[in-house]
Amino acid sequence: MPFASDPSKSGRRLALLKSGCRLMRRLRRWNTPTPAPGRVVVRLSGEIDTRNARHTGQRLQQALAPGLAVLEIDLKRVTRITGDGSLAFFTVLKATGPSGTRLVLTHVSPQALGTLSQLGLARVLEMYEGDDPAH
Repeated sequence: MPFASDPSKSGRRLALLKSGCRLMRRLRRWNTPTPAPGRVVVRLSGEIDTRNARHTGQRLQQALAPGLAVLEIDLKRVTRITGDGSLAFFTVLKATGPSGTRLVLTHVSPQALGTLSQLGLARVLEMYEGDDPAH
């Protein structure tokens, strides 16, 4: 049987795979860029719609702190933003007004850009397809 594997070898392979996964997790942590002082990065994921817009907006407001220069919202893992979901961005935009905090959206997908543009948010928010060039 040419495809049969030796049980002792499969145990060693499994141990090697596990150690490789631990190493990759460590490397990912080390390679994660740390935000500059005065900058907070919030990474959102999934759909932002009517079910979670209010909660998402509240969580974004919690990220605001006195003296914060930039609040970066990373949309890399966001699959879809609905018109109702954009309430989250209106909420945080209203909260940043008096403080002068710059609100930046990064990794904006074409779908998200379309939705936010239709609602006029593209005129008041800084949006980038990739990373913020000022970062």
